[in-house]
Formats: sequence, structure tokens, C-alpha cells
Amino acid sequence: MKKLLVSLAAVLVLFSCGQKANYTINGTVSGIEDGTQITLSRMENRKPIAVDSVIVTDGVFKFHGYLPVERYYLSIPDVNRTFGFFVTGANETMDIMLDGENLPNSVISGSALNDTYLGYQQELQTISAQISELVANYRTEVKAVNDDKKLKEADKEQRLKELEEKISIEYELLDNQKNELTKLFIFTNAGNVAGQSVLMQTPYVLNVEELTAFAAEIKDKKTILAKRIIQRLDNLNNSADGKPFINIGLPDRDDQEVSLSTWVGKGNYVLVDFWASWCGPCRRENPNVVAMYEKYHEKGLDIVGISRDRAKEPWLKAIEDDGLIWHHVWDKEGTAAQKYAVDFIPTIFLIDPEGKIVTRGLHGESLRNKLAEIFGEEISEE
Repeated sequence: MKKLLVSLAAVLVLFSCGQKANYTINGTVSGIEDGTQITLSRMENRKPIAVDSVIVTDGVFKFHGYLPVERYYLSIPDVNRTFGFFVTGANETMDIMLDGENLPNSVISGSALNDTYLGYQQELQTISAQISELVANYRTEVKAVNDDKKLKEADKEQRLKELEEKISIEYELLDNQKNELTKLFIFTNAGNVAGQSVLMQTPYVLNVEELTAFAAEIKDKKTILAKRIIQRLDNLNNSADGKPFINIGLPDRDDQEVSLSTWVGKGNYVLVDFWASWCGPCRRENPNVVAMYEKYHEKGLDIVGISRDRAKEPWLKAIEDDGLIWHHVWDKEGTAAQKYAVDFIPTIFLIDPEGKIVTRGLHGESLRNKLAEIFGEEISEE
């Protein structure tokens, strides 16, 4: 414990040495006992980094000092969820009522930017509720069709097809509303940490041209998030179609570091497949990738699986269970995913025999058709 306190003190000195206080949090608690430690953290590579902590006394707590402008999180022991908020650098005094029963449901006041973000979240939740209702109604209608014994099989299939087409259109409209709302919030708040934070949480809502425009707006900003966004744009450009593959060393199944150049750029087409054992869509895509490997390996196709697993054992088990008989490395720290600007998995890159990136995002039919085109097979008409 003493070593932890010394380490934490060193971190605080790093952040606060020579800096004037730029925030104060006056906190009250509900459902949290006196003597409980409340930790203030920031996120780095999706991992919490503690920057301060206090003890609840007589139902209250207080944080005060200097922090870089960024999004921060309050947490308590043995509770996985957190409460997030922004430090704006404007020397604000914020009041937080921390709900121990449901941390994300805690309440903050005294910060205009946090109020703006909360308004955005409430609009987002309204659309999400509409999506949930849409899906629930669809399931009810599907069940009713399946349970209707008077319907002929052909009529049943037609009705189910119509329901699927209907929900697909309505779902897409609502999903686009969410993305447009998020895009509007990001650009409206480009100059502050809220817009920058939302972009880092939902990077897929901006295409490369939009991200380039956003980066131009924030190029003079000194926030940690602004630097990360500009770095993300660099990573996207460096991993774009036509660019040379990015060589990186990662541990294999035997914990030996292996470079991608061991297999990539050696005369074969190579699929670089970012996936994980816990990722349902990845596991559903694996049979398709296996089929492509079996069909084209002898013709010059190789595959490198890059796992985003958090633990080694589930990764190794999934390789065995799914029959993934190609090369595998472990991107536990997310270094490769960051370099290749991978926001979600599965993400599959196709790299040509000389080591240039052909395209990214192949899956299912698009993967089958692209490989058929390369290896001279008939294109699927599915």
C-alpha cells in the first residue's frame, strides 16, 4: 500500500508540478459507506490510469488541483462501472452526487460543458429507446407469424421476409439518426474536450475526409485527445489502400516475438485478420475464412490472425475450436490495432504479394468475391 501511495504521489506531481488548480469537485454520496476510497482516473489505451484518490468522510468527498483537459472517471472498489465527466481547464467547481448503486446514474452540476454533453446523451438515449422498441416489436411479430398454424409455409416465408426488410429499413434510418446526431455534436464541439472525446469513442462516424477536416480545426489544440485524434488520422492514412503494410512485432503462441514481415510481402496474398475469441461476429466469420484458406492456400493465399484477446487461454482455445490453422500473433496491448486504425473487429486487411495494402473490411461475400477475382474463380451471385 505504501508503494502504491508513493507511485500515485509521483503521478500527481507529474501532472500538477508548477500548475495552478484548474478544477474542484465537491462530492456527496448515496449508497457508499464512509471510509470507501473513490479513485479519479483517466483512460489510456482503454485502461484506467489513476491520478488521485480520496476517502469518503461523513458522506462527502473532495478533489481539488490541476489536471490536463480531458475526460475523467470516478470509481469505487469492487464496482466495474464508472462515472465519467470532463475537466475543461476553466477552474470550474463541480458538484457531483455519486450513486453507489448505479455509478453512471450519478449527477453532476456546475459545468456548462458537462451539461451540453448530458443533453447529447439524452438525445442519443431517445433514439436508442426507439431502436429497442423496434427490435422488440419485430421479435413479437416474427413469433406471431411462426406461431400462426393457419399460414401456409410459403406465405409464412414471404411474411418473414417482408418483416425483415421492414425492420432493416427502419433500423438503418434510426442508426443514421444516431450517427448524424453524433457527427453534429463532434463538429459543433470540435474546439473542446467533449467533441474530441466523443470522436475518440465513435471514430467510425467520420470518414477520412471528415476526419481530416476535423483534425485541421483542432491542430492548434494542446489537449491529450487532440493529439490522439491527429495521430489516429496519421494511422488511417498510413494504413490506407495502396500503402505499404505496417511492420510490427508481436508475440506468437509460444510467446516469441514475430514480425509481420515474416509472412507479409513474401510473394503471397495475405489476409491480416484482427479478431478475438470473445467477439461473436469474429467467430461467425471464422468458418468463411477457413473455407477461403482451404480453397486458396495452395494457390498463394496466407493468413495472419492478430488477436485482440485480453487473456491467452481463450485465444488459444478459440484457435483450436475453430480450426484456424494459419499464423497467429497476440495484440494484447492494442499496438497493432492502433497502428492499423482498427476500430472494431473483425477487420480483415488484404495485402498483395509485394506487401501493399489492397483493401480493408472484407468479410462474408465481399471476401469470397475479392479472392475469387484474384485467383480467377467465378464471382459469387449470392
